[in-house]
Order: sequence, then structure tokens, then C-alpha cells
Amino acid sequence: MAMTKYSKTYVNWGQVPVVLNVSDVCIILRVSDRTVRNLLTAGKLKGRQTDGKWLITKDNLLKFLDGDAA
Repeated sequence: MAMTKYSKTYVNWGQVPVVLNVSDVCIILRVSDRTVRNLLTAGKLKGRQTDGKWLITKDNLLKFLDGDAA
């Protein structure tokens, strides 16, 4: 699987924005944008689609990582 390389990195959770887009989540999870979109459409990761773009809150990402999503 080819992974997209992003120039942005996060060293700690304090640097992570409160609202994330798909690219931000890709960087944090180290997965492709297709994987993030699949998680969102399957409801495994909670997010909201606005003007065709997915937005994910930092809290929802933390819940997903803790296994508490959906």
C-alpha cells in the first residue's frame, strides 16, 4: 500500500488541533486517506462531513484510539 507523505508532524497531543481533517488523522494514525475515509463511512471513527470534507474532533479521535468510538 502506498502511503501519502505529509510534511506536517505532531510531537505531542498539545500540538494537535481541536478539529482535524482527514490529512491530520492520516498523519497521527500513519495510515492512508482511504483508510481514514473507510473508518469514517463505516462509523468506526466519528466525524462530520461539511461541504464534502470530513471533520473529526480531537476528542472523537482519542475515543477511537481508546476503542470507545461509535
